[in-house]
Amino acid sequence: MKKNKTHISLLLSLGLMLAMVFGCSDPSDFKKVRNEALTNLQRGGMIQFDNVRERMVIKGVDPNTGTFEAPVVDPNNTAISYTVGLITATDTIQIGDAVTSFPSNLVVQAADIRTALGRDLEFGESFNFFGEVTTADGTVYNANALDVSSDGGITTVTGGNTRFEIFQPANTGLKQAFLFQLTVACPDPAVLASEIVGTWVITTDNNYPSATTPRIEDRIVTIIAGPEENQFTIEDWWVDGRDYIVTHDPETDALTSARQETWTHPTFGLILPQITSGSAFGCAGLLKMTTRHFLADGRAFGRRPVMTLTKQ
Repeated sequence: MKKNKTHISLLLSLGLMLAMVFGCSDPSDFKKVRNEALTNLQRGGMIQFDNVRERMVIKGVDPNTGTFEAPVVDPNNTAISYTVGLITATDTIQIGDAVTSFPSNLVVQAADIRTALGRDLEFGESFNFFGEVTTADGTVYNANALDVSSDGGITTVTGGNTRFEIFQPANTGLKQAFLFQLTVACPDPAVLASEIVGTWVITTDNNYPSATTPRIEDRIVTIIAGPEENQFTIEDWWVDGRDYIVTHDPETDALTSARQETWTHPTFGLILPQITSGSAFGCAGLLKMTTRHFLADGRAFGRRPVMTLTKQ
């Protein structure tokens, strides 16, 4: 099933509320509308992956025949249907059947992606997915966030039916299933150390860095083995003179790390990124990782760059 992107975003079911929204001039009216909207969302639809450490990879001996399967749950007990769509340059195309009971398993087949795209897939290739859940009253919730704003005394409610907070790094116990990425894993999960050592170039997929962080997009780095077994070191990762140690699980190709000093923010001071999820794809010469950043006092810092390292 195809859905034109212009029709993906659905307004929150606040018919009577919207009737009173336009023309509100008292600031208390804005607060009332906003609070009522948020209260309704607490009773809304939500789907999340049951395992927050789930590896988001499509596994198979051939890139076109692999499968991703993971448990999903309905924490609000309101969902009657959940679907996922493959995001392309022009459309969002539903992949697989709707999930209609919870808890259940979400299954994404590489063959269905291949059919939707009309071409063969490659190891190490990544795809973005857009999930939607429908509740018993017919309301649809997805990655389009609700926005309540006030301008010139007029309060408006726009956007979708989801709060932006569910996508924030602070929600460490929540792995939302509205917007996610899957990568086609290599057939042999054992990446040799020799495949990781070498020169790599970094790219990011979320307009990183910002004006207050070091430039990491298109940065060229050298990776060396060690210091311990099943570890490698990214030399001068964020800034010159700051190396970063990564642990590689040779059985699963998962990448993890401890928090380590890398760069200094002009306002918040020393920043310590930690790899929260990552995978090595030796057959494709790729390393993919997501980092969460922390301040020196342990507080979370609102950065979560998703990056790909490509071997040169």
